[in-house]
Amino acid sequence: MQAILAQLSASLDRLHGILQEEADRLSQRQIDGVDRLLADKQAALQALEALEAQRRELLAQAGFDGGDSAMRRYLRERCDASLLPAWEAILDTLRRVQALNEANGRIIHRSLEQTTQILAILRGEDGQNPLLYGPSGRPNRGGGSSLAKA
Repeated sequence: MQAILAQLSASLDRLHGILQEEADRLSQRQIDGVDRLLADKQAALQALEALEAQRRELLAQAGFDGGDSAMRRYLRERCDASLLPAWEAILDTLRRVQALNEANGRIIHRSLEQTTQILAILRGEDGQNPLLYGPSGRPNRGGGSSLAKA
């Protein structure tokens, strides 16, 4: 279990670093290298999933479920209680990774909304006006004139 916890910790630290780099690039709107980051993130997540499966398998073999409290009990009763701080550190890093991933998602969502608004302006669409149909039966947003027509 000690080896799995060490690998989990290292993998989470790697994922945190990837997410931090992603956050930096997103906040600066630097898209160069984002595809590499996505591939690195996917690989880190797959490694974490494999390690988590190993951890759960060890717990199941010892008669414990895979939850946090079961892990604490397992470490105290069947393994080495000195590993409890390592487990708590893993859970803390996991919370930080989750928060950073959610923050990155908000940045991406906000950027997508801004891009959509800019495209609507360039197309002459007014996001506040509903989609209407013109005399020809084709969709036509009320108001505005297209910059693309200019």
